[in-house]
Amino acid sequence: MNDNQINIDKRFQLFENNFETFKILSDNSFDIINILDREGKILFESIATERILGYKAGERIGQVAFNFVHPDDIEHIAIEFQDLIQNPQNQKVLEFRFKHINGSWKWLETSGQNFLDNPHIKGIIINSRDITDRKTTEKNLKENEQRVTSILNNITDIVWSIKMPELKLDYVSPSVEKIYGYSPKDFFDNPNLWQEIIHQDDKPLLNERFQFLLANNYAIFERRNIHRNGKVVWILDKSQVIYNDNNEIVKIEGIAHDITELKEREFLIQQQNSELSKLNADKDRFIKILAHDLKNPFNSLLGFSDLLLKNLHKYDMQKIEKQLKIINQTTHQTYELLEQILLWAKSQSGKLTLELQKLEFLKEINEIIVTLENQAKEKNIKLSSFENEKTVLTADLNMFKTVMRNIISNAIKFTNQNGQINIYAEKNQSNTIITVSDNGIGIDKNIIPKLWELRTDNTTLGTNNEKGTGFGLILCKELIEKHNGQIWVESEVGKGSDFKFTLPLCND
Repeated sequence: MNDNQINIDKRFQLFENNFETFKILSDNSFDIINILDREGKILFESIATERILGYKAGERIGQVAFNFVHPDDIEHIAIEFQDLIQNPQNQKVLEFRFKHINGSWKWLETSGQNFLDNPHIKGIIINSRDITDRKTTEKNLKENEQRVTSILNNITDIVWSIKMPELKLDYVSPSVEKIYGYSPKDFFDNPNLWQEIIHQDDKPLLNERFQFLLANNYAIFERRNIHRNGKVVWILDKSQVIYNDNNEIVKIEGIAHDITELKEREFLIQQQNSELSKLNADKDRFIKILAHDLKNPFNSLLGFSDLLLKNLHKYDMQKIEKQLKIINQTTHQTYELLEQILLWAKSQSGKLTLELQKLEFLKEINEIIVTLENQAKEKNIKLSSFENEKTVLTADLNMFKTVMRNIISNAIKFTNQNGQINIYAEKNQSNTIITVSDNGIGIDKNIIPKLWELRTDNTTLGTNNEKGTGFGLILCKELIEKHNGQIWVESEVGKGSDFKFTLPLCND
């Protein structure tokens, strides 16, 4: 017999002739005290049984305790009970469900000790404590934990936590991989990764924002991070400082929301507002052009027609013819300007549609040259056209003619007497580059960018003081870009200009 068994026997010597003492102690215990035989029959149960399980003490004497155990727990309990019988030295502490008298189940934490060989007890003493509230709490906590875990696993925002003062990442939700392309493991394997992915332009702001957070305990900032694939990700980060009971900063926690789509829409709106402002400015300039460039020719028409009416019988035929020529020329110029304005307005409204067809470059150019010969003859300018090989274009015929007339007419305007203008085409893989080359006065490099802007101050008198609106080149740019082409100019003051544009080749 070991010392422990001796001590146990000494403790129970008190009950050898005084079982009433044991009864008083057990009945005053907050827990249920049972004595079971080796078959699990109840030999004794304390008064706490009624309070915890609803059974009056003693009414179950002789019944097998296992009959009250939950079916899901019975197998495990039976195994442990048999082990306790076979190994008296083992003490068992188990948790299982026991049937209440009302049919519900109570969780009990039970400890048992084998006293079958003790002549005074001859049974197994079972001490059972009601842990139903604790188990319910544990269940609720587990469910809450599962719920939180589920939320964190499925939330689209990034939930993160950083330990202080180490500035070491403590937690980051799985959504980080969807937003940044890096898994939580990547961030824990590389403690500096969360700083490394911050956009280069936003890194200088990091310390300033961190100090603001510490001073205010809460902060909301926008920043850019770099995705694993190199793309920029805009983030709205809300963070707060966490203190312990000693008012020491222990953590910084936050939620990062992906606002990339929002920022892209914001940038698009800004771009649209900018374009709208430009359109409004263009509209204002357009109205000024109309007011300026239509007023002057109509003043001329009104002035000369009034003179003719007043002096029709006084003027000789030569003077009348001269003034009629001015009226006629002004009328044609004004009509041409109106046509260009209407065409440009149609293009701006999106109502101008392409009617693409095959065009033989040289054939169309020679027809256009015929219409401009009189203008060229006034300055004795020679117009020449050629191509290295036969070129067939795909273009809208009317738009093509409008572009060519404007560019060639513009070249005539800025070419001196006895000048030369060459119109030719060169092929590349998919396009034709058409060039109108003159040996005129050229264009200052500072003026070239303004040629394609709708302005009221970018007109220049020609070599014979010819007037123009500057509107023709703007229209040309619109029409060429409608063909997915490009237009540009190469020029040097005093050495002439080469106006070039591209149109698609006909591949048939």
